[in-house]
Order: sequence, then C-alpha cells, then structure tokens
Amino acid sequence: MKIKTFILTFLMIMSGSILFGQNSASVANEQDLKDAIAAGRFGEMSITLTDDLEVTERINIPVGYTITINLNGKTITANEDLYAFNNLGTLTIKDNVGTGGIEARGIYNGANNPDGNTPILKIESGIFKNNATNGGAAIYNYSEVIITGGEFYGEYAAITNR
Repeated sequence: MKIKTFILTFLMIMSGSILFGQNSASVANEQDLKDAIAAGRFGEMSITLTDDLEVTERINIPVGYTITINLNGKTITANEDLYAFNNLGTLTIKDNVGTGGIEARGIYNGANNPDGNTPILKIESGIFKNNATNGGAAIYNYSEVIITGGEFYGEYAAITNR
C-alpha cells in the first residue's frame, strides 16, 4: 500500500511539474533565456544567469508573465541599437553578487503594450548602463517602475519616463 501511495504521489507531483512548468531555471545563453521565459507562462519564473550573455534581439516579457532575473554577477549585453528587454508583464531584476548588470540601449517597460495592462519593472540591484550614443535610456519607462537598489548610467539618459 505504501508503494502505491508513493507512486501515486510521485505521478501527481510530476504531472503538476509538466503541466505548470518549472518555476526556476539557470541560463547561459540567449536561447536558454528565451526558453526559460516561455516556460514561465503558467506562473512565476525565477531565472539565474550562469554566464555573461549577449542578446541579438529584444527579449520580450509577455503580458501576464511574472519573471525574476538574478544576474548572479553576470552581464547581459546588447549593441547600442538594441533594447535588451521589452517588458509587458512583471519583470524583476536583481543581482545577488553585486557586479552583474545590463549594458544595452536600455530596457523598455510598457512600450508597445497592446492590451492596456500595467507592466511593472522592479529593479532590486544591479548595474544598468545605456550604451547608446544617439538616444535610449538604461530604463525607458512607459508604465510603472519600482527601484529599490541598483546603479544607473546613461550616455543619453539613465532613466526616461513617458
């Protein structure tokens, strides 16, 4: 009887993991990051970087997603023409080491929001640098931003609110 109970419990746990997705992931490259965000569609997803990574296209956080990214002392970079993220959901960025950050044209928060929801960007820690010489901002905000820590630098502007 104990074995049947154990097997039934195990199957129920596994089916919940498959149905609702994994709630944490470690990522080392752009594709892993995109996959981890996509897996967060059934709830909250915590993502930890295990290596510096370069993004070659804007990473979208869709409406209804709640994503937390721990930079873990690593840096996300993009060329000066590319916003690293377009947040339409809830995005929290933190760095548990203190040396991690994002160096890109910036992070779009709430831009191009088709559903009229209120995207939320939470910055707890990290180093955010706008590397564009012709515009952009470390944070380019159209919605709600909550900043409780971090450093912000910009060639053009560190934070822009619209």
